[in-house]
Amino acid sequence: WRTGDIQGFGWHAGVGYLPPTSVGDGAVLASAGLKFFPYKDLYINAQFGLVGYEQTYDYYYGYSYDSEYLYGPSMLLGGDWTWGGKVGFGFNAGAGLTYNLNSGVSDDLLLAIDLGFLIRF
Repeated sequence: WRTGDIQGFGWHAGVGYLPPTSVGDGAVLASAGLKFFPYKDLYINAQFGLVGYEQTYDYYYGYSYDSEYLYGPSMLLGGDWTWGGKVGFGFNAGAGLTYNLNSGVSDDLLLAIDLGFLIRF
Protein backbone atom coordinates (compact mmCIF):
# COMPACT_ATOMS: atom_id res chain seq x y z
CA TRP A 1 0.00 0.00 0.00
CA ARG A 2 1.27 3.43 -0.89
CA THR A 3 0.52 7.11 -0.29
CA GLY A 4 1.31 10.00 -2.65
CA ASP A 5 1.77 10.30 -6.41
CA ILE A 6 5.34 11.50 -6.98
CA GLN A 7 6.69 11.06 -3.44
CA GLY A 8 5.21 8.84 -0.78
CA PHE A 9 5.43 6.04 1.73
CA GLY A 10 4.19 2.50 1.66
CA TRP A 11 4.32 -0.77 3.54
CA HIS A 12 4.57 -4.28 2.26
CA ALA A 13 4.54 -7.91 3.30
CA GLY A 14 5.65 -10.87 1.27
CA VAL A 15 6.12 -14.61 1.20
CA GLY A 16 8.57 -16.47 -1.01
CA TYR A 17 10.31 -19.79 -1.52
CA LEU A 18 14.06 -20.31 -1.18
CA PRO A 19 15.09 -23.34 -3.27
CA PRO A 20 17.44 -26.00 -1.86
CA THR A 21 21.15 -25.07 -1.67
CA SER A 22 24.32 -26.53 -0.19
CA VAL A 23 23.37 -25.15 3.26
CA GLY A 24 19.65 -25.91 3.36
CA ASP A 25 16.82 -28.03 2.01
CA GLY A 26 14.75 -25.05 0.91
CA ALA A 27 12.26 -23.04 2.91
CA VAL A 28 9.28 -20.71 2.81
CA LEU A 29 10.37 -17.22 3.90
CA ALA A 30 8.38 -14.12 4.88
CA SER A 31 9.18 -10.46 5.54
CA ALA A 32 7.53 -7.08 6.04
CA GLY A 33 8.77 -3.52 5.80
CA LEU A 34 8.39 0.14 4.95
CA LYS A 35 9.18 1.84 1.65
CA PHE A 36 9.94 5.46 0.88
CA PHE A 37 9.27 6.51 -2.73
CA PRO A 38 11.49 9.55 -3.45
CA TYR A 39 10.34 9.74 -7.07
CA LYS A 40 7.38 7.88 -8.61
CA ASP A 41 8.02 4.12 -8.66
CA LEU A 42 11.59 4.12 -7.26
CA TYR A 43 11.90 3.08 -3.61
CA ILE A 44 14.21 2.81 -0.63
CA ASN A 45 13.11 -0.17 1.45
CA ALA A 46 13.78 -1.16 5.07
CA GLN A 47 12.42 -4.55 6.04
CA PHE A 48 12.76 -7.33 8.60
CA GLY A 49 12.08 -10.99 8.19
CA LEU A 50 13.35 -14.44 7.37
CA VAL A 51 16.33 -14.12 5.03
CA GLY A 52 17.46 -17.72 4.66
CA TYR A 53 17.67 -21.22 6.05
CA GLU A 54 20.73 -23.28 6.92
CA GLN A 55 21.51 -26.78 8.04
CA THR A 56 24.70 -27.99 9.69
CA TYR A 57 25.83 -31.43 8.58
CA ASP A 58 28.04 -34.03 10.16
CA TYR A 59 29.98 -35.02 7.06
CA TYR A 60 31.57 -38.03 8.76
CA TYR A 61 28.23 -39.69 9.54
CA GLY A 62 26.31 -37.98 6.72
CA TYR A 63 23.30 -36.54 8.52
CA SER A 64 21.93 -33.13 9.44
CA TYR A 65 22.09 -32.36 13.14
CA ASP A 66 21.02 -28.71 13.29
CA SER A 67 18.78 -26.53 11.15
CA GLU A 68 17.42 -23.03 11.59
CA TYR A 69 15.82 -20.11 9.84
CA LEU A 70 18.00 -17.04 9.45
CA TYR A 71 16.42 -13.67 10.21
CA GLY A 72 17.43 -10.04 10.16
CA PRO A 73 17.01 -6.57 8.63
CA SER A 74 17.52 -5.63 4.98
CA MET A 75 17.97 -2.32 3.11
CA LEU A 76 17.20 -2.24 -0.60
CA LEU A 77 16.86 0.13 -3.55
CA GLY A 78 14.50 -0.72 -6.38
CA GLY A 79 11.30 -0.07 -8.22
CA ASP A 80 7.62 -1.06 -8.14
CA TRP A 81 5.79 -1.00 -11.47
CA THR A 82 2.04 -1.59 -11.52
CA TRP A 83 -0.74 -1.06 -14.03
CA GLY A 84 -4.48 -0.89 -13.52
CA GLY A 85 -7.20 1.21 -11.92
CA LYS A 86 -8.52 0.42 -8.44
CA VAL A 87 -6.52 -2.80 -8.22
CA GLY A 88 -3.13 -2.78 -9.94
CA PHE A 89 -0.95 -5.66 -10.97
CA GLY A 90 2.76 -5.57 -11.73
CA PHE A 91 6.22 -6.51 -10.57
CA ASN A 92 9.08 -5.21 -8.47
CA ALA A 93 12.86 -5.52 -8.56
CA GLY A 94 15.40 -4.35 -6.01
CA ALA A 95 18.86 -5.03 -4.60
CA GLY A 96 20.70 -4.19 -1.40
CA LEU A 97 22.17 -5.76 1.72
CA THR A 98 20.83 -8.01 4.45
CA TYR A 99 22.32 -8.76 7.86
CA ASN A 100 21.88 -12.24 9.38
CA LEU A 101 21.39 -11.90 13.13
CA ASN A 102 21.67 -15.59 13.99
CA SER A 103 23.85 -17.36 11.41
CA GLY A 104 26.38 -19.86 12.67
CA VAL A 105 27.78 -20.82 9.27
CA SER A 106 26.99 -18.14 6.66
CA ASP A 107 28.47 -14.66 6.38
CA ASP A 108 26.59 -12.06 8.39
CA LEU A 109 26.33 -9.39 5.64
CA LEU A 110 25.01 -10.64 2.30
CA LEU A 111 23.63 -9.36 -0.99
CA ALA A 112 19.83 -9.19 -1.03
CA ILE A 113 17.75 -9.39 -4.20
CA ASP A 114 14.02 -8.67 -4.26
CA LEU A 115 11.94 -9.84 -7.21
CA GLY A 116 8.22 -10.26 -7.04
CA PHE A 117 4.72 -10.03 -8.40
CA LEU A 118 2.64 -7.13 -7.00
CA ILE A 119 -1.02 -6.60 -6.30
CA ARG A 120 -1.73 -2.93 -5.43
CA PHE A 121 -4.93 -1.91 -3.60
